Amino acid sequence: MQGSHLTVLVLARQPGPTQIGITTSRKVGKAVLRNRFRRLLRESLRPLVPKMVQGYKIVVVVRPRADADQQVPSLGELRAEVERLLTVAGVLEAA
Repeated sequence: MQGSHLTVLVLARQPGPTQIGITTSRKVGKAVLRNRFRRLLRESLRPLVPKMVQGYKIVVVVRPRADADQQVPSLGELRAEVERLLTVAGVLEAA
């Protein structure tokens, strides 16, 4: 699933807990920007973990933007995008 800032890859259900990985390439920007993205992503995923169906392997990839001076989106924007992508992927339990 692709959003404006992220791509989410999901491996089918397997026995065990859900595992989540976050990756950012150098194309995203310098280390400060990449680390800020990772921190915000971890914080946006934190409240969603209890709602996730167990057994998935998830990789969240930060997508590089076309504009040279990429700005990090707000926590609210990232949280909404992550929740939407995980819902579409079928990883979040129905409320």
